[in-house]
Amino acid sequence: MKKTLVAIAALAATSAFAQSSVTAYGVLDTAYYTAETKTATVKTKYAGLTNSTLAGSRLGFKGTEDMGNGLKANFVAEMSLNAIGDQFGSKSDGAGAPAGNKTTDGTVAATFNRQTWVGLSSAKAGEVRIGYQNTLQYDHNAPFSAGFEGAAGAREHLEVLTGASLGGITNAETNRATGVTYFAPEMGGVKLAAQWGALKANQTTLKDNAAGADYRASHSSLSAMYTNGPLTAGAAIGQSSLQANAAGQLFWQGTKVDTTSYSLGASYDLKVAKLFAYYGERETENGTAAKDVNVKVYRLGAQVPMGAVTLFGSMGQLTGDEGTTKVSDRKTTQIGALYAFSKRTRGFAMWGNDKADTALAGFSATAAGLSAAAAPTSTSTMRVGVSHSF
Repeated sequence: MKKTLVAIAALAATSAFAQSSVTAYGVLDTAYYTAETKTATVKTKYAGLTNSTLAGSRLGFKGTEDMGNGLKANFVAEMSLNAIGDQFGSKSDGAGAPAGNKTTDGTVAATFNRQTWVGLSSAKAGEVRIGYQNTLQYDHNAPFSAGFEGAAGAREHLEVLTGASLGGITNAETNRATGVTYFAPEMGGVKLAAQWGALKANQTTLKDNAAGADYRASHSSLSAMYTNGPLTAGAAIGQSSLQANAAGQLFWQGTKVDTTSYSLGASYDLKVAKLFAYYGERETENGTAAKDVNVKVYRLGAQVPMGAVTLFGSMGQLTGDEGTTKVSDRKTTQIGALYAFSKRTRGFAMWGNDKADTALAGFSATAAGLSAAAAPTSTSTMRVGVSHSF
């Protein structure tokens, strides 16, 4: 009888190790907004519903399998949700307003277009993730903002990221990448991580060789985060490289574009207020010194809890140089209030402004990896909405 009970217990323990736990989770975040964009000659106003202000609306699945001896298999699969329309996707006005005030985003199918990765973890050895995931720079930069990047006035840290799309990359707002990430076990409040990814496409003939069809691309990054009581501080560095062919050429005949970025951030919780500070820099070498781009960003902010209400404010500046010429000078401001209905549901009201003061005739912001328009612009938005996590 005792042997039978021991055998049953052993079988139960083995079965427990083989079990996988899968959790469905998500965010629905929507708001009513007004927006006004001014240039030297044109003023445009928008009003309506928008998506993803405090956090990106999403539906995700995550799971863990305990394989015994401290080893676990993990996965995450996320897709964007359009909380104001009838399809999957991420309909958001971002820093300004949508190109069309549509409720259907037909360009985004029901795919896992956010993080999608699988990996192994161990308390002693750390964790490895393989797939499409947040860049280390994005995960480092975002927590050092008192504001919210879904609205104008708190998005400038996105401009110094590198390494997202590996085919025909640009450097604007690249917060996810395909690659391998290693997270070391935490030691004395220090968390270290490394990330790498690469992609290439080969042409076997130059006949009808389209531009960009033959290329080499890679990205790598390192991050460190330190937490000690009310203090959190971190640093991250990233590098990406792209060399693509011109029409009728192979990749090595095209211009090589190398980008390096650096980020520093800190926050300190005084209980009566939490303070935030961030600095970032991105250098892009485009083959000639006159076309090289240097972008510098700083931001300061604070959050003040008052019971269920949290007041917040953020201000920052982005400057960009092409060669020796200043091509961008943007100042950003965001203020607002959050109200916690519960642990999962928050109401919010906020105002944000993104003002670009510098222009250069013939300058392409997109080519320089900047999301702001080249002409002087001022975009202001007001939002009132609800964000629910499940």
